[in-house]
Amino acid sequence: MGSVFMTKDRTIIIILTIILLDLVIPSVGETASSSAVISVVDQLLQSHRLKEAHVGIAVRSLREETSILNYNAQKYFCPASNEKLLLTLAALKDLGPDYRFKTEIYVKNGAVIRDGILYSDVLIKGYGDPTLDANAIGEVFTHVPEFKGINKVAGSLLLDLSYFDDTFWGPGWCWDDDNYYIAAIAFKTTRFLLTSPRDPIAYLQVIGQQIREGFSDRGITFTGGVKAARLSTGWELVAEITSQPLQMLLQSMDYFSDNFIADQVLKSLGAHRYGQGTFQNGAQAMEESLKGIIHSPIQIADGSGLSRYNLLMPLQLVELLSYAFAHPTLGLNDQGLDFVELRNASSNGQNLFIQALPPWGGGTLSTRGYELNAYAKTGTLTNISALSGYLMTGTGDVLVFSILINDVPSVADARGFQDDLLVVLKERSR
Repeated sequence: MGSVFMTKDRTIIIILTIILLDLVIPSVGETASSSAVISVVDQLLQSHRLKEAHVGIAVRSLREETSILNYNAQKYFCPASNEKLLLTLAALKDLGPDYRFKTEIYVKNGAVIRDGILYSDVLIKGYGDPTLDANAIGEVFTHVPEFKGINKVAGSLLLDLSYFDDTFWGPGWCWDDDNYYIAAIAFKTTRFLLTSPRDPIAYLQVIGQQIREGFSDRGITFTGGVKAARLSTGWELVAEITSQPLQMLLQSMDYFSDNFIADQVLKSLGAHRYGQGTFQNGAQAMEESLKGIIHSPIQIADGSGLSRYNLLMPLQLVELLSYAFAHPTLGLNDQGLDFVELRNASSNGQNLFIQALPPWGGGTLSTRGYELNAYAKTGTLTNISALSGYLMTGTGDVLVFSILINDVPSVADARGFQDDLLVVLKERSR
């Protein structure tokens, strides 16, 4: 769990904020002056030097099914990696937790092997596996029984990248952000530093060389070069590489806020629904999947949250998180569950969505202060900080919250405000 570091002044501010919130935030069946609530939040913002920042907050009690706090909750913000919350739910709904990415290896029908030489091209067709390793392709190939002992391929290495388009760079990405190529065959070790992100021919040669090196490490060379191709008739599938189940990949994605996994999954969503993986198709697939869950327009540009074009309201994230809490298996078995059953599913690792989120003190939350019983997703870009998730209270309630902060001069100040607000909410709920 995170260590507790708090100055005397900060302790006093939190205590006063708890007292004031007790006075102005209503209990069930009561109403409060919205101006009074805003005044209290403004004081906490002032103490963290955030008065000039664009701040939005939505908090809801899931037990009481009532709003606890709304502060600019229906204004739009760039959510940074809180975008991954939408992607996580859409991927679980559309692809399913047991979905596995695949990569296929083909040789020509009737290919001849003589004196350790395979007389055929080798074709690799990718389907967007974010965990694919260049060395794994050569390793899997050499484990095919009929190919043992091969030391040369008398042919070319053909790569079929057609499952995704050749737009490797997300809309609204900045050059100084942590960017990878998003492609049907992609390796996390391949960065934009190697070549232009808009040059598919150069990219093909870069990843082709990495794959050839994986074969070479196992004593296999190619007489031909690296070429683009599309799978057609006349090819024989000789091996297939499959990823871990999607549920495990989403856990890694959210726990470490992995941008590469996120946008590979986004394009896969687009391909699954519309036939080809593009940023536009992936964004549209997410919007379609979330219809009826989020009840107002959203603007989606990518899955990772790197894009500054993403726009969400805190209230929309609370809507999504509330739905995910109420549908632990995202299926028919969720019908008729009461709050206690849903809360137990969340705490026992039986909620597929919440299981993907890091607990407080883990993953990207490992450096946060205080000890809280919470599951949440962080989001950070230059001048942007976001935090949304679930806070379990001492009274058995679950508060779903979203705190989005844009135009912030110090991300550290924003995180301090987010942490302090959660402590205030936790203490008020005792």
